Amino acid sequence: MGKEEFDRKEYVAIHEIYYDNQNNPNTSTMDAILEGTDGENSFSHLKWMLEKMLKALNDPILVHNKKTDKIELLKQEKQDEFSKSFETEK
Repeated sequence: MGKEEFDRKEYVAIHEIYYDNQNNPNTSTMDAILEGTDGENSFSHLKWMLEKMLKALNDPILVHNKKTDKIELLKQEKQDEFSKSFETEK
């Protein structure tokens, strides 16, 4: 897709926003943290991704083992540590 065509597409994206001392937004990240798809489904796609991310917080934590290049479950004691930290943040 060329730049002109890209500029005409509309989509929804989430950026980090930083606030000043009076709680007014004054800057944001240049790159999006999360983007929806092109066009009219952008918002619903973004919502779908966020819902999946929230659900994933209740699933076991997976890690990439660089030695074996495989996805594995995080060791149980680390799973327990993360679970405890989520509980204290609620």
